[in-house]
Amino acid sequence: MASSVTLQGIRYRRGLSVVVLVLAVFAAAAAVLVPAYTRAAQESVLRDGLSDSAPWQTELWFDAASQEGNDPRTLHAAADKVLAERPAVGRYFGPGVDGAAERIVIGPQRALALHVYRQDICDHVTITAGRCTDPARPGEILLGVKAAELIGAQVGQPLAYQVMVNGTATPRTGTVAGLYTPKDTLDGYWGRNNYFGGAGSPVADQLDAPVLTGNPTEVTAADRRVTVEYPLKVGSVGLADAARLASDIKDLARQSGAETGSLLPGMLSDIRAEQDALTGSIPLVALPLLLLCLFVLYLAVASVTEERGPEIALAKLRGFGTGRTVRFGLGEALVLVALATPLGLLLGLGFTWLAAGAILADGVEVELRWELLAASLVAVAAGMGTVWLASRRTLNTPALALLRRVPPRARFKAAVGEGIVVALTAVALYQVLAAGDKTSSLALLAAPLLALLAGLGVARGLAMWSRRRVGRALRAGRVPAMLASAQLGRRQSTVRLSMVLTVALSLLGFSTAIWGVADYNRIRTADGYAGASTVYRVLATDPQALLDGVTRADPTGKHAMAAVRISQFYDGDNLTIVGIDPTRFANVAVWPQGEPGTAQDVADKVAVDQSRAVTVKGPEFAAEVTVAKLDSAGPLQLAAWVTTPGRGPREVPLGELKVGTATYKAAVPDCGTGCRLVGLVIQRFPGRSTPYAVDLTVTRLLDGGHALDTRLDLADAWREVKPADATTGSVTPGLKVSVRGTGSEDYRIRYADMPDRLPTVLAGDTPDADRKADAFSILALGANPQQFDVVQRAGLAPRVGEHGILLDVRAEVWSAAVDANLSASNSVSYEVWVAPDAPATLRAALGAAGVQVVEVQSRATRLERLGRAAPALALWLYLAAGVLAVLLAVGAVLLNAYIGVRARQYELAALRIAGLPAKTLRAGVRREYATLLGVPFVVGGTVGLLSAGLMVSAIPLVSAAKDALTPVYKLGPYELGTAGTLTLLGFAGVVWLVLGLVRRADPRLLRSGGQ
Repeated sequence: MASSVTLQGIRYRRGLSVVVLVLAVFAAAAAVLVPAYTRAAQESVLRDGLSDSAPWQTELWFDAASQEGNDPRTLHAAADKVLAERPAVGRYFGPGVDGAAERIVIGPQRALALHVYRQDICDHVTITAGRCTDPARPGEILLGVKAAELIGAQVGQPLAYQVMVNGTATPRTGTVAGLYTPKDTLDGYWGRNNYFGGAGSPVADQLDAPVLTGNPTEVTAADRRVTVEYPLKVGSVGLADAARLASDIKDLARQSGAETGSLLPGMLSDIRAEQDALTGSIPLVALPLLLLCLFVLYLAVASVTEERGPEIALAKLRGFGTGRTVRFGLGEALVLVALATPLGLLLGLGFTWLAAGAILADGVEVELRWELLAASLVAVAAGMGTVWLASRRTLNTPALALLRRVPPRARFKAAVGEGIVVALTAVALYQVLAAGDKTSSLALLAAPLLALLAGLGVARGLAMWSRRRVGRALRAGRVPAMLASAQLGRRQSTVRLSMVLTVALSLLGFSTAIWGVADYNRIRTADGYAGASTVYRVLATDPQALLDGVTRADPTGKHAMAAVRISQFYDGDNLTIVGIDPTRFANVAVWPQGEPGTAQDVADKVAVDQSRAVTVKGPEFAAEVTVAKLDSAGPLQLAAWVTTPGRGPREVPLGELKVGTATYKAAVPDCGTGCRLVGLVIQRFPGRSTPYAVDLTVTRLLDGGHALDTRLDLADAWREVKPADATTGSVTPGLKVSVRGTGSEDYRIRYADMPDRLPTVLAGDTPDADRKADAFSILALGANPQQFDVVQRAGLAPRVGEHGILLDVRAEVWSAAVDANLSASNSVSYEVWVAPDAPATLRAALGAAGVQVVEVQSRATRLERLGRAAPALALWLYLAAGVLAVLLAVGAVLLNAYIGVRARQYELAALRIAGLPAKTLRAGVRREYATLLGVPFVVGGTVGLLSAGLMVSAIPLVSAAKDALTPVYKLGPYELGTAGTLTLLGFAGVVWLVLGLVRRADPRLLRSGGQ
């Protein structure tokens, strides 16, 4: 019987029943969402972390002891057996690839290279001439196309090379079976020893590719590396597998007879740190949402129960006992809450499923686990507890009071609850402001506690203000204001609604502001690390070869730019030095938003005028010199000082100095494509340190018989390089040189074709004792420290991050080439920055120009990955919680209007009979709801922004890693405006719907008795 009455009541009040059901479903969904979304987001972080890694970072390898006679195939069979016996590890890795490598010197240039055997090598290279090696034919090798050009090798011809073991060379001879290019240098097939210049390359290879063979017996050096590498199966490691797999790999490394290793356990540990940050932040935003859902459910049930007050009173008058009355009063709501549990479970899973498809990594699946069922049960218990609390007052009210509709008062209990909120908020703010601990659980609850405190304040203040304003509006004759204030001041539901709206809008303001700041920083981080739309990491023999190759591949200069990166360690921090091509920088670079200037401004500021440079091509270089004084116990020699980035600085002797006028000349080798004139050198006889004196004048310099424009008559065109010993000298216009030497140092005269200090754009502090200095010196591309001037400062620069410099790569190359052979440097990373509109053929054109691409980085990919990092996934939920909170609050407003619509229509109809026009009544309703919605909008939004400003520094915005960029607390341009506009549009829709209800307040309603 009781169940029949309950079902009839639900059907009779089907509109209100649907509202209660929906709210209960939302509460259950919010409870389920925490474990469901958390686990899915953790799975997404794991998948992205592994997929973003290079294959060599996730593979498992076995290395044999370095001894002659080890066969890679034997090691491969043993490793397969080990993994077959340990399926807990083996099932995550694909088939292994065995290989071996030895160091060799090859060609007349004696280029250092690797002689490499790799299993199934012919499947991973493209043969451009000849054929692939045949294991049945001893001595056959494959050469890279550019390597063959360098050493002058031809297909089918024998080629001598030497195997290097501990400095000892053993001669061998091979036959060039064919020329090849790798199909994909980024393929995991090449393993952790990326022989094309990737991370882990065991040697600084001067060729563009290793010497390859398909026969393991051809690689026989005693110290060769014999290895088997097993690539990780993409997507095979799930969330439940990660911790166990890391432990099993470590155990395998300890127990295996071969040298076994993998970087995967360390990577999984780093990913776990990101997941922990996610786990800690998601419940702190889901909890306020759950509490808000329960509170709105409380309001709905309380309103429904109050409306049923006469029915409950009649039940009491008819003799219902306490238990039966409670069942009668709670039955409808409890049935709806119980029905909401499975629906809420499905909704929470559905939301997580939608999130997995929209923002999580590919392949993430939503799992139905015991945690979700437990959360559903918690939601049931919380919902039923809320129903009991919402109905308790009505159920305990005497029958006569219910029939007279006397509103209950519970000021003391309300004051106690408000006092608890104030106390908790004060403690949370103390943790944030005084103690400075913004990461504790209580401190992180400061934002929702402030929202709740603001809601209580608005509720109290709005009620008091409205009651006082009634009399003022009446005395002033403002009827709409009087009607609105009367409704706001006397209806208890208004107090509840204003609190809910304020809390919801505060949460929306907080989440929107945090999201906007995070979005700004994600874009800024992508710009800072990416540098351009796409960046190729490439191989080149030297910086000038890189510049020349890019010029050949992109002669227009609109699509690609050569760049050089150097990392130095200064004062406990890494300093990144990036050389850019100012003529192309503005066409390809992405200048981080928020930083001063533009890409073109930066290019203009760092560009160095090199029009004064003098190029020497030969075949002969000459100097016409008049020696006025020569006093030396031994011979002195004049030399030309030239340099090229690929060969380094050289001194070309021109002849022994003699008193009188003469032409000193000599052939300049290896300058057919152009050498840069650095200056002149007065050379001492080796080992001599006796005093000497010489006065001379250089009247003309000639290259190939043609006079060079070297500005001999200008004051600052030629400068001495200060000797390290006590030698003194002077250089005056007309290139008059006077030297008095007392040591063994040569005396150098530098041609000033570039400034002494190169202009730079600096990110971060100056690498100097004075961290704010505008001039500094540091070791960059060359062998000695160089001088730099700061022409612009930035908080962040492309490919530099927060600490580094941008400079003119052309000027840096020639400046460094004065004292270093840049082709021998293995601490330099070569890059090509690519514009978004670059043709698809650019990569192939770079390869044809001798610039081999070994890695591809994309700004769009980086930004996408940052959008799926742990902080972004947590902030997505923050934003969703804010939006849902406002939707719940708007729903509560509409629910309140719907529940009291009959009584409200009766009141308005009576006022119409009393003579008030419909226009005045509508104006009163508009004013009422403008105040009810507007005050929480302003107060809640303001409190949300203030709490965001208070807590934003405690919330990871872009990455949980320790090396993340320092965040910039600046809002994005659209987030707050979009949220505010949509909220106001929603409020306008609410007012329109409410006005539609009151338009039905026809005086004929009074004939039916009103209520």
